[in-house]
Amino acid sequence: MTDLGWIDEKGEKGKNTRLEIYSLIKDQKVMAYVTDDKENYVKVVTAVSSNGTQYLKTEADSSEKNNLLSLPECK
Repeated sequence: MTDLGWIDEKGEKGKNTRLEIYSLIKDQKVMAYVTDDKENYVKVVTAVSSNGTQYLKTEADSSEKNNLLSLPECK
């Protein structure tokens, strides 16, 4: 995952790199959520792997699938 698309509360759309979104969330400048077709949502949070890679993940929810990796490609 290199880029993430987004829609803000005003309906504006954009696309940023994974690391740009990581920094915005980490610095508490934005909050991010993933929604499904039923309008259920789960919060996107920052994480760091054991080898130091910064990445995004969703908070645990009732779904077994990976919420971020199951999204379609952003255009």
